[in-house]
Amino acid sequence: MNPDASADPGAPGRQSDNPSLAGLRTQTAPDAQSATPGGGVDLNTATVDQLNALGAGMIGKRIMEFRPYSATDDLLTRRVLKRADYEIIRPAITVR
Repeated sequence: MNPDASADPGAPGRQSDNPSLAGLRTQTAPDAQSATPGGGVDLNTATVDQLNALGAGMIGKRIMEFRPYSATDDLLTRRVLKRADYEIIRPAITVR
């Protein structure tokens, strides 16, 4: 019996013989940061779906209700989001 036969074919560093799995390690999910080139998701121009994709739940509609923003921390000062939700999305957002 081949010891590698039971190993996970999708594990990092392993090549898969299954063509449908071949590109899985290099594919990435649609990037929510695509809203602005070279930066995070712009709070003033992002869509509801892009904002929801940031990982803090269904926050997109609420963020859009309070537009425009002059800084990312407006989400806290205007009480748009709870601090816990803000901390989750903070690295991925920007205001342009």
